[in-house]
Amino acid sequence: MSGSANVKAMNKSVQVFCDTVNQYFPLSVTDCGKYSRLTLFKLMRFKVKQYHAEGIGNLAVMTVNMGLMQMATVVLTPAERDLPLVSMDYMYVLGNRTAYLEFFDLVLAKDEKYAGLLQELKGIYRRYDHLETVTPTAAWYDSLKTIGFYKKGKKADDEALIEMMRKGLEAVMKYGQKLPELDAAAHKEKAALQKTYSNGLIENGGVSTDIFVKAMGADGTRTFFDSVLFKAE
Repeated sequence: MSGSANVKAMNKSVQVFCDTVNQYFPLSVTDCGKYSRLTLFKLMRFKVKQYHAEGIGNLAVMTVNMGLMQMATVVLTPAERDLPLVSMDYMYVLGNRTAYLEFFDLVLAKDEKYAGLLQELKGIYRRYDHLETVTPTAAWYDSLKTIGFYKKGKKADDEALIEMMRKGLEAVMKYGQKLPELDAAAHKEKAALQKTYSNGLIENGGVSTDIFVKAMGADGTRTFFDSVLFKAE
């Protein structure tokens, strides 16, 4: 019973993320071909979906159901507007939930308006102080994170955890609506900045990335990252 309930909660977290982006920047489906079903080590069978968020860039969704554990990862990689990269990881193990929502400082202009967005995100996070805070493992990319939402809870906290994600993402979308689309030169610079992060994951390591590299090799992982998960064009 916990498995089916967890799948439902996982799917809802993905749907709320996509619906929130779509409300501000319409989504259209991108065919991710052979990556739509991705199997690692014959055990981890991922369902992968990819979208283009008009005026922002790439949105990728990965979900996996391993019986006792369910996990959803969603990555929004902006290359058309100067927004932070947004990464969501929601994991469900029996009755336990862990929720990460991270905003990466991959922006060209760090001005007062951007500083205001970060303050708004911090204020949103404080609204969920009643939920248990998780301390993520230290990583090389910590300096790139503006702020992260790290919480854990039980099944009864599902709505609060999903609402936390929606509120944080909505703040970024509203901020993005006020930004102009990047010109060709800035677009190229922004895409290159995004790729420093995805390439860095392969070169410097990451908890999830290490699994992909071991299963697909560095070159195979880079191709998947560049074409689907962190596509920045």
